[in-house]
Amino acid sequence: MKVKDLYQRLTELLNDRGWTLYKLAKETGADKSYYYGMKDRKSMPSIETLEKICDALEISLSDFFCFTSVVTTKHSGYLTEYEVQLIQTTRKISEDYSRARLLAYAEGIVVAQNKIDLTK
Repeated sequence: MKVKDLYQRLTELLNDRGWTLYKLAKETGADKSYYYGMKDRKSMPSIETLEKICDALEISLSDFFCFTSVVTTKHSGYLTEYEVQLIQTTRKISEDYSRARLLAYAEGIVVAQNKIDLTK
């Protein structure tokens, strides 16, 4: 893999979340000039740096190098495009509190749906 491809993938992941290089630098504890330098100087980041990036983005290293839009999981096989869209949208929510509220809302919908189904 070329550095250009790696930087393009990083940019893609940041855009999916609405993040800037500054936000990534803040989350990983690195200087933002490091990430700009990766593009300008075409320097390949270390595995440790990629792990920090993936931790900040809440993805695995394999997800980082997955260049297809279809994501696979161990338990559910392939995700639909709609499911991928839901995941990508959820990743754009930056606060854990807001994510927890979204999850509670979705779980509430499931509970309400099951109650409706039980009355049929």
